[in-house]
Amino acid sequence: MINAIVYGIVILICFFLYILLEFSKLENKKRLDCMVNYNIIMAILEQHVKKAFEIIYKEKIMIYSLEATKPNEYEFEVISKDFAKLVIKLIGPNLFESLVALYGNEETLLFNLMEMFNTFFENDEIYKAASNDLMENDII
Repeated sequence: MINAIVYGIVILICFFLYILLEFSKLENKKRLDCMVNYNIIMAILEQHVKKAFEIIYKEKIMIYSLEATKPNEYEFEVISKDFAKLVIKLIGPNLFESLVALYGNEETLLFNLMEMFNTFFENDEIYKAASNDLMENDII
């Protein structure tokens, strides 16, 4: 009777270890697939990032650009978080999981998305043109 219980426990432990090993292999395969398909994943991400920036820009940033001002730090943080959320919504759950596997965790992915937003924001041509117009008007 005790031997049967011990054998049952050993079999259960082996079964759980096998499941854990298979899960680990699956996670490693996801990471490897992301690295192999890196260029494709980044191209798709770039397309969605540009689309999300266009949407966020029109809704929340254009008014600042036209006035040659910038949002305050709090507003900017809210806008960049909205941008990251929109990108995640646009890419869908499958690509999101691939990107999380690629970047390591959601926090790092969100950080990188917000940095992409910062880069786009810094290269805002309308803001630059409006600023130049204001400076030229001040000189004249």
